[in-house]
Amino acid sequence: MQKDNDPDVRRQFALTLSALRQPGVEAVLRAFVLEHGSDAIIRDALLTGMAGRELEFLQRAALDNDWQGGIARDINRRLAGCVARERNHQRLGRLLRLAASRSGEFRHDLVNGIVTGAFPRGRPLKSVSFKNEPLPMAVLRDDAALKKPLERLSKFLVWGEAAKPPVPPRVLTASEQRFYAQGKQLYTLTCAACHHASGLGEEGKAPPLIDSQFLIGPADRAIAIVLHGVTGPITVQGRTYNMNMPALQGFNDSQVAAILTYARREWEHRADPITSADVARVKKTHANRATPWTEKELLQMR
Repeated sequence: MQKDNDPDVRRQFALTLSALRQPGVEAVLRAFVLEHGSDAIIRDALLTGMAGRELEFLQRAALDNDWQGGIARDINRRLAGCVARERNHQRLGRLLRLAASRSGEFRHDLVNGIVTGAFPRGRPLKSVSFKNEPLPMAVLRDDAALKKPLERLSKFLVWGEAAKPPVPPRVLTASEQRFYAQGKQLYTLTCAACHHASGLGEEGKAPPLIDSQFLIGPADRAIAIVLHGVTGPITVQGRTYNMNMPALQGFNDSQVAAILTYARREWEHRADPITSADVARVKKTHANRATPWTEKELLQMR
C-alpha cells in the first residue's frame, strides 16, 4: 500500500497509519507524508489521526532530522495550532519548552502555529492563564524573528496580575436557568446557522458573538438587534462586516429573552440575563421602527 500508485489506496494507508499507536509507526507515517504530502487529503489524514496527540507527535518529530521542508513545516504549524485551541496551560507550557529548545524554522513554526490557533479567523480565543511567566518565554523573546508573534501571544497567554480570575458573575436564579436552557435550544435551531455553536460567526455571513459589544453591552442594544435587525457596516473586535442581519421573526418576548440570556452567559460571558419585560419595554419604545439599526444608532444606546 505504501508504494501503491492509486491515490485512494495511499490515502487509506495514511488514515490507517495515523490511527495506530504502536512504537515506530509515527516514523513510517512521517516518511510517508513527506513523500506523498503534496496530497492535502494525506496531510489531513495525519492531522485527524493525531487528534489529542499533537504535542506528543511534535516532540518526537523534533528528533527526526528528516522531518523538514514545506510539508513538514505546514503540519508542524497546524499541529501547534491544535494544541493552542486546547487551551490547556500545562500542554501549552510543554509546547513552549519544545519551541525554546529548538532553533530556526522548527521553533518559528511552532510559535506561529500557536498564534494561528489562538486567533481563529483573526479573533482571539479566551486567554490561557499561568501563575508565573513560562520560563521558555525568555528564550523566545531573544529571537528577533518572533517579536511580532509574541506580541500577539501576549493577548492569549497571560500570567501574574493579568491572570487573576475576574469576580464571578451573579448566579442565575432557577427561572433564569430555565430561560438559559430554552435559549440554548432556540439558538441552536436558528442563530447557530450563521453565528455557529462556537459563537465565532463566519466570514462573509455573520460576525462573532463572543465578546461582542453588541451582545454583552447594554441589554437594549442586543434586544433591538433581534427585534429589528442591523444593517452594515458594523465593526466587531476590530473587523468590519458590511452585511445585513434581518429581524428575528416568529418569536415571542419570552423566547427572545431566552435566546439573549443564553448568548449573554455562554462562551464565558458575564452579562446580565434578559427578561420578557425587558423585551416588551424595548418593543414598545421602538414600536414605530420599520428599518434595521445602524452601528451608530446601536452604539448610542446605553
